Amino acid sequence: ALRQGRWGHDVFQVAQWYPRVAMLDDIAGWDTSAYDAELEFFNPFGRFDIRLTLPAGWLVGATGLLVNADSVLSQQTRQRLATVLHSDSAIVIASIAETKAGEATSTGMPSLVRSTNGRSMLMWHFVADSVSAFAWGASDRYAWTSVRAVIPGRAPIPVHWFHTTKWTPERESQLDEVRHSLEFNSGLLVPYAYPQHTLIDVPEGGMENPMLTMSDGTRHVHELWHQWFPMMVGTDESRYAFLDEGFANSLSGTTVAAHTGQPRASTFTSHPRMLFPLLTREDPQSPNIFLALYGYGRPAPMFRALADVVGHDRMIAALREYTAVWQFKHPTPWDFMFTMDHALERDLSAFWYKWLFTTEP
Repeated sequence: ALRQGRWGHDVFQVAQWYPRVAMLDDIAGWDTSAYDAELEFFNPFGRFDIRLTLPAGWLVGATGLLVNADSVLSQQTRQRLATVLHSDSAIVIASIAETKAGEATSTGMPSLVRSTNGRSMLMWHFVADSVSAFAWGASDRYAWTSVRAVIPGRAPIPVHWFHTTKWTPERESQLDEVRHSLEFNSGLLVPYAYPQHTLIDVPEGGMENPMLTMSDGTRHVHELWHQWFPMMVGTDESRYAFLDEGFANSLSGTTVAAHTGQPRASTFTSHPRMLFPLLTREDPQSPNIFLALYGYGRPAPMFRALADVVGHDRMIAALREYTAVWQFKHPTPWDFMFTMDHALERDLSAFWYKWLFTTEP
């Protein structure tokens, strides 16, 4: 499957795995569409309780909270972790040199030996509530660096980064970008809802997961917007990609501008992906890869056009209401349109028709 990458035999990325619980939608019924490694997902929210058994010395980044740190992490690692929420500086939890049994992790339990070379194993136990999927990555070549993010309206949360040596010189700037995105996006729309966030360095580029971002270091801002769409606002990614990919593309420029102090970058394009309606009569049927691709580009100019009509601040306020109303629910494009109309107190039927059902510029 897509996003199941590895570097040699010591860095593994497990982004998608099966079986999954199918989505029961009160509009379309059971979603029986097969995953084909091109389109993405439409998943129910649930509670994941996962145990991963790996060699002692390996570090694991995953969706959810590690609930047995006392069993798998060394005392030194746990002591460093305890300082993260009390400092604005990045904290090195484990350096590359410390990723061995008895240093970053505990020594392991012989009773869990499952390999022919006799290595001790550790069972990592993760629990995640109100998430639509679970993903993880692991390596004995990861360093672990953490920082706190101060989410508006919430207590600070830890942000963890598992990375290889190529990122050591940039670990503070990379973590600062992740922290800024979580804090800024929370203030712009609704607070990031989860108790922590983890970033892992992986071979397969950017991939979003609840509480977990997989990245090769190039697309943090876009991928982090996916924590809101579709991880918190549970849209159908496979049929209506513009509600997550399009929103992430559109809002990324605002996040970057706030971080750098530069004007919002324009993402308008005349690429053929713009020249296809985002909603068609085929949508309730099987997902269409072309509709998914077109969903990336067209929402950015659509939101700019909406800001010209109602004002940028009012548009953001309406998007904030949409996000709050549909958090941990499963809105359709029509729910999006109706909620925006309600928030803006005007009938935008003609506007939505132009931008979502036609190819007008």
